[in-house]
Amino acid sequence: MKTSRGFTLIEAVTAVTVIGIVMAVGVPSFKSMSRNNLLATQVNAFVGLVNYARSEAIKRSARVSICPKGNGATGNVCSADWNNGAIAFVDINGNGLIDVGLDLTGDGIIDPEPILRVSDNITGGNKFTAWRTGTGTAVTLAGYLPSGNSAVTDSAVDFTLCDPTAHAARILRLTVVGQLQTSKNTC
Repeated sequence: MKTSRGFTLIEAVTAVTVIGIVMAVGVPSFKSMSRNNLLATQVNAFVGLVNYARSEAIKRSARVSICPKGNGATGNVCSADWNNGAIAFVDINGNGLIDVGLDLTGDGIIDPEPILRVSDNITGGNKFTAWRTGTGTAVTLAGYLPSGNSAVTDSAVDFTLCDPTAHAARILRLTVVGQLQTSKNTC
């Protein structure tokens, strides 16, 4: 009797077919999971920045502003594009700008307003926008008053992070009392 070593043609074709089916089902699912994880990571990073800004406003008894990060050499300027990331800074004089050459405390010393945290750019083709709830007016500055309430006092602000490939969106609503609410939607 002859002993055989290896696979028969039928066994090899069956194995390749099974591997093909598993790949056909698994790869699209993996891509979707990766896109959802990227969206969740970006949302969580922004939530962390906003929560940190609120705690610093209360701790320092000062206004803390959040603005879209500029894309210049340092990036420590405000812009209108939330896709560049965001900056949280102590806005001592409440003008919504990161002042670098003012005597902010009245002691004769030029003080820059402290930058508390800078977030990363939005990647993966995702889009990040901010609008006043119900009005459709774009927002380029948000933040907190020393009380912990939102610095935008006339309406809530909806921050929307959209993944156009998966048609999935996360909405972060900053209410006038300073709470941050999250919800899922489509874009």
